[in-house]
Amino acid sequence: MIYVKIQITNLSAMILHFIEAPIHQLNKNVYSRIKIMEFIAFNVQFDISFIILEEIEIKKYFPIKHLNNNEINLIIENQIKQLELLKKEEHLGNIKEKIKEKQSEMLTLASYQSNKIIKKIIETNDNLKNKFVFATKTIKLWAKNNYIYDNQFGFLNGSTINLIVLKLVLIYFDSSMLYLLEKDWRVPIKLKELTVKSQSWSLESEIKIKKELYLKKAINNEEIIRLEKHVNTIMGVLTPSYPEQNSSYNVNYSTLKIIRKEIKNGLKIFNDTKNKSGVNEEIKEAWKIWINGLNFLKKYKHYLLILCLSNENKSKESINYCRFVESRIRLELLFTIEQNQEQIKYIHSTNKEKCLPNKINEKYGEHYIQHWWIGIEINNNYINHLSFDNNEINNLNLFIDNIRKNTPFIFGN
Repeated sequence: MIYVKIQITNLSAMILHFIEAPIHQLNKNVYSRIKIMEFIAFNVQFDISFIILEEIEIKKYFPIKHLNNNEINLIIENQIKQLELLKKEEHLGNIKEKIKEKQSEMLTLASYQSNKIIKKIIETNDNLKNKFVFATKTIKLWAKNNYIYDNQFGFLNGSTINLIVLKLVLIYFDSSMLYLLEKDWRVPIKLKELTVKSQSWSLESEIKIKKELYLKKAINNEEIIRLEKHVNTIMGVLTPSYPEQNSSYNVNYSTLKIIRKEIKNGLKIFNDTKNKSGVNEEIKEAWKIWINGLNFLKKYKHYLLILCLSNENKSKESINYCRFVESRIRLELLFTIEQNQEQIKYIHSTNKEKCLPNKINEKYGEHYIQHWWIGIEINNNYINHLSFDNNEINNLNLFIDNIRKNTPFIFGN
């Protein structure tokens, strides 16, 4: 096991924190493609995208759900016009963040509109609705318990599962798990034909964006070849509202391997359980084993443990910094640790495994904020010892350096 410390220096950002019963641990995450609010309610963790729009101020006494489709589409069209105007000035250095902000707002509204479309479809009859609700709840719980439900780390998310399940219950319900395993994900799942407008989704535009993100990190031809595997659209699950978006955009070459591996293992256990005979308690226990999955720390032989610590007290600013670190883990591990292709097949990141060794708690408990476990699947039966050494250049050093280089100014150096 290897662990990496990420130390926080003086922080200056101030984030407002509101808690209203029965909502707990309400936090704002602005470092993902779409800004989200995270909170816990009824012992369940939620993440919901949010947006603040001036256009809605005139209707401030009415929730957005009271706006009809045409009104929401008008807001989206206005966002698109503003975005296209900003893109004309893209050569100006200070405009890029505004473009990202506007894209985030546009995609959030489009996601909301897509959810309304899905809701309308499943409410056409009770049988379809019951199948959809049962399947989504079951698959989401199974995916969470098998550590492949986390958009930020390149896995499945609620939107992706909703769209896949809706397609399955409409067409392939009786063979859903097999469909997920055998599906050629390069062919996108979509509920309706794509629009042909300025901001419509296209394979070419997504690949172009990913090339700009991934290939700029390549230092040689070998690295270009490795990263190009992640550039191509690995998994396409498209939302039905304009502008369409790929809800599985973050899934990459490595995480798709993990998703397929877990589905394959899950399908075997599922079929064994389905065909199991015996008393009710034995069958019930078998289903529990399937739905609960295997503990993350039993999945791999080698692990990297990343700690986020603070020199200051456990302030809101410190927690917010750790959220920024979390937003960078997926890409920075891909750019650094996975470079070692001779030994490392892929890496599996999670923030869901809460176990911490006692010696870590004893040594860093006072400064501890958050941690992440990284499972490492190797190509051979051994792995060289990796350590964090300030006097040595290695992939762990590169990982830490990349996090620091990308740290927003508000968090200090």
